[in-house]
Amino acid sequence: MIDKEFMSQPLNSLHLHNSWSEGTPPSRYSILPKTVYTVIGKESSGTKFVSEILRDALELHSYREGGMPYEKFAGRNRNTFRKDMQNPIQVQHISLPQGSTCQNSDLHGHQIVDVILPAQCSSWAAIDPAHQKQCYDMAKELNWHIKPPPLKDNMKQPKARKRPKRSKAGLIRYPSRYFIDINAHKEWYDSQGVEQYIIIVTRDENVSFNSRVKAHCRNVTIAKEEEKLASSIINDAINTYILEEDHERETDLRQ
Repeated sequence: MIDKEFMSQPLNSLHLHNSWSEGTPPSRYSILPKTVYTVIGKESSGTKFVSEILRDALELHSYREGGMPYEKFAGRNRNTFRKDMQNPIQVQHISLPQGSTCQNSDLHGHQIVDVILPAQCSSWAAIDPAHQKQCYDMAKELNWHIKPPPLKDNMKQPKARKRPKRSKAGLIRYPSRYFIDINAHKEWYDSQGVEQYIIIVTRDENVSFNSRVKAHCRNVTIAKEEEKLASSIINDAINTYILEEDHERETDLRQ
């Protein structure tokens, strides 16, 4: 349910230019979606509301919550998570910061994650070992340090009538509370030939901050630090992909 205060405050959004083009070579990773709509903004800024609008407009069962696997919300989308995970068109919601609450987080150093990999890389459901290998290769490419997935020949055979259990080796687990580097995330997916629509949602700063300290971060000092870092990440993305490109277009017109 959306409260009256929320509905009384206008939401603003910015769409980052998608630098993907038809000339971009296809990625060697088959588990990557073809198109991703990523909704990003500070906590309590209306990002979930916008994500739900996109989900319904695109006729999807659900959207992905940060780096969580789709089955994390199996109660909400029942048994549709595999369809969502394999859908070539996906919606992803990312808060700044994403996950947990500041008082329950052990990360007060404000960790920044450069890329959120496809949902298969965080899924604990049984999936194709070849897909698991792709996740490991992506992590290795990003210089992340995770345990390699077990070789198919070495995997234990399940007993009759029992579903195989997927090994935890190779699963991507993100910090309990973290920030996404919008520019790094966008650039990596661009390099993989994924079509992206990144929607940055903003809301009145006083209203959103007051909402955050009630639910997401009751420690006002930490909340202010998180606010500052989130603003810096958003401003960096705007300066890189909106203002800089506007300046380049203006320069071209003058020539």
